[in-house]
Amino acid sequence: MAFVERGTQSQVLSGLLDGCLDGTGAVVLTTGSVGSGKTQLLRRFAAAATDRGMSLLTATASRTERTLPLGVMQQLFACADLTPTQRERIDQLLSDGAMSAMLHDHDSETTQRVTAKVLQGMAGVLLDLAERTPLLIGVDDLHFVDLASLHCLLYLINRTARAPVMMVFNEAVWVRQPWPVIRADLLSQPQCHRIRLRPLTLPGVTSVLCERLGVRDARAIAPAYHDISGGSPLLLGALIEDGRATGRSLPGPVAGDAFAQAVTTCLYRGDATVLRLARVLATLAEPASPAALTDLLDVDAAAATRAIDTATEWGLLRDGWFRHGRARAAVLDAMAPEQRSVLHARAAHQLYKSGAPAPAVARHEVAARHVGPAWSAPVLREAADHALEHDDTSHALECLRLAQRASTTEAEQVTTKAALTRVQWRLDTRTASRNLDELVAAAHAGTLAGNRAVELTDYLLWHGRAADAVELLDHLTKTAPATDLDTATALYSARSRLAYTFPAFADRVPGGLLPPLLPAFGATTRSVSVRAAGLVGRLLADGLTDEVLADAEEVLQQSRLDDTTFATIMPALEMLVFGDRLEAAARWCAPMLEEADRRRVPTWCAQLSAVHAMICYRRGDPAGADRHARAALSYSSTRGLGVRVGLPLSILLLTDQEHDALHWPLPEAVFQTPYGLQYVRARGRYHLARENYRSAIAEFEACRDLMIPWRLDLPGVVPWRTDLAEAYLGLGQAKIARQLAQDQLAMLADSQWRTRGLSLRVLAAGAEPAERAAILEEAAEELRSGGDPVELARAVTALDEARRAVGGTAEAQRKPLVAALRRSEHRPQPLKAERRAGAEQGPAQLSTAEQRVAALAVQGHTNLQIARKLHVTVSTVEQHLTNVFRKLHVRRRTDLTVSLLRDQ
Repeated sequence: MAFVERGTQSQVLSGLLDGCLDGTGAVVLTTGSVGSGKTQLLRRFAAAATDRGMSLLTATASRTERTLPLGVMQQLFACADLTPTQRERIDQLLSDGAMSAMLHDHDSETTQRVTAKVLQGMAGVLLDLAERTPLLIGVDDLHFVDLASLHCLLYLINRTARAPVMMVFNEAVWVRQPWPVIRADLLSQPQCHRIRLRPLTLPGVTSVLCERLGVRDARAIAPAYHDISGGSPLLLGALIEDGRATGRSLPGPVAGDAFAQAVTTCLYRGDATVLRLARVLATLAEPASPAALTDLLDVDAAAATRAIDTATEWGLLRDGWFRHGRARAAVLDAMAPEQRSVLHARAAHQLYKSGAPAPAVARHEVAARHVGPAWSAPVLREAADHALEHDDTSHALECLRLAQRASTTEAEQVTTKAALTRVQWRLDTRTASRNLDELVAAAHAGTLAGNRAVELTDYLLWHGRAADAVELLDHLTKTAPATDLDTATALYSARSRLAYTFPAFADRVPGGLLPPLLPAFGATTRSVSVRAAGLVGRLLADGLTDEVLADAEEVLQQSRLDDTTFATIMPALEMLVFGDRLEAAARWCAPMLEEADRRRVPTWCAQLSAVHAMICYRRGDPAGADRHARAALSYSSTRGLGVRVGLPLSILLLTDQEHDALHWPLPEAVFQTPYGLQYVRARGRYHLARENYRSAIAEFEACRDLMIPWRLDLPGVVPWRTDLAEAYLGLGQAKIARQLAQDQLAMLADSQWRTRGLSLRVLAAGAEPAERAAILEEAAEELRSGGDPVELARAVTALDEARRAVGGTAEAQRKPLVAALRRSEHRPQPLKAERRAGAEQGPAQLSTAEQRVAALAVQGHTNLQIARKLHVTVSTVEQHLTNVFRKLHVRRRTDLTVSLLRDQ
């Protein structure tokens, strides 16, 4: 290390050296932080002194030899040029002195530890040496010197004021300097001088960098080095070493392994109080006031303040905190796990006593992995709730698992398990359900009450246990305090979710679907959760009215995703989908899904992905629907999705007709929910696409037989009438189909454009040829507002066919239909049935190969491009196109657009 900003101290030593050579004794006490350059200063001065003819005796005290009597004196005499007689005498004196010191109190400064004979003998030998040659005695790390040696040195000082003996002692700045009585005696000697080594200034650091890095100007990087090192030469040197390791020409400060080792050196060579301070701060992971540190350091506030000041001078702290994170890491790495555990436990206790927030206390309890006193369990549960609010599920689980061990009563155990279930529910519903039966029993027994008990109904519904949920709700409704607003609101929300998820149980809901009226509070609760719950009753009573849908969107606008609101707002989102408010539904669902994914809540992601899949399908994006449906299943398996699994499976059946979702065994409870209803409808569409009309009719009638008793006979949920109509069209029964389509149209609101459009399209398929075009024009107009390009393509295709049937010309635009075709990875399904009922003599069926060639031709590919894509010859392509033209009664490629859509 460059010798910078130590010139004044060197001059003081040189002046005293001159006096010593003239016969005047001197004593120098050099103080400074650990690593401030005291040893370097002593070595440079010793070299200069020996060059001028002085004899040198040196010793370095150490922590490990602090209890070894006369250990420092033994080091000094080992350096001395003694005659055999002197050596023999000194050996005897050291032996006698050590024996005498061992018989006295090791910690008493005032007790004479060695006999006068030993003191006089040692001093005499040293003075004899000084008569021959001026003598320099240097002792490094005086703060570790053994007490017997200190007595000897003080005795010598008192007898060398007029002798050519100079003594230089180095000591580190400590919180409480050892041996204060003897130290005071030493400093009171007239020949004693003090030198203080301060941390390097910014210019000093700049000079060191220039010399060590071999550069002319280091002013640009010096502030960063000074900021991290605090001006400590030891830490600065370590930073330079780490910076050089990067290989850059002018490296900035890098706090690497050398820096970490330097920090450890500082602490283990220094004051034990500073070491404890560093450990405590590293454990707390944040600054703390001296008052807060007193118990953890086992010192008073004044000593804690001095410890902070000392560590600051050493370059470790600034404003009570580590200057660099690597310094804290070095402290933690050097601690044994047992030490950290003990400190964390003490920190938790101290923070609790001082009234610190539960998260701060719990963090240390978890780190200690130690079950604390009786107050631990509620603190850990509160901290878990806080962690969950910030999506730190891992920490929440840690808190609650420790709280289980700390819970001392049955009520605490049950409450903790309920909290643990809520956290686990976010991640894996199957794992979360392991304690469900035990918790339900506790709720019936009254051990678990309030919102925690009400939450259990959602878990029961998820697994299809509607009867158990009804029983629990009935019990909680009867036993809840009349003035408990929170529980009353939670019960009302739970009742609405029961009625929505299992509509057949709506009439069995305890307390009905009216919002709670609490006289003690003077009015009906108007919270968002109550408004959201009220939507279900209005849905079952009035259907998907504009008012219900407007309120559903307002509920979404006023809600945020959390564990208490998620189950409540999902029905509001699904109502927008069922009400054909697809753009609004997508506008809310997409950001909620992104948020759930960002917050890493798989259970939310699975449900939102399933709804997003339904939105995509109804907006004419089957590829997106398929992707989101598969994502829903990837977040949670079919078992993990509970009764909601019916929704993503239904989308997979609709978008991928070869998917094995048709054969997945599903619990019977799934078919008692709207999600199972979607699945039954998808099975019907599957059979319809394969012209298995009787099987399709059975599925669609099953939908009817569920929806009507449920009071959920809403075409936006499942348009079973038009589905059934398409199946009857396939059987050639147009009259029945027309009536079904008309019945469905009569049920729709004006704003249900998509459902109205597809209903009109089906109605047209069963109408007389002369009537179809007008109906289909209306259908196309509705579907242009409905946001489903695939349904629009079907309607326009049917419209073109209807016009041709009465001798008109096709007016459908080619580009929008091609765009819809490209967006869709599946083919429109119902048109075969429509053609069967509406045309006695339809065109011949295209083969699969002809369909592939025609599909590429309609997208604008040349014959050569088609041949390359299908790996056939151009001649084969030409033959297929000739057959397509003949079967579809067209003359040109431009006429293929409508005909191709018709025959897919």
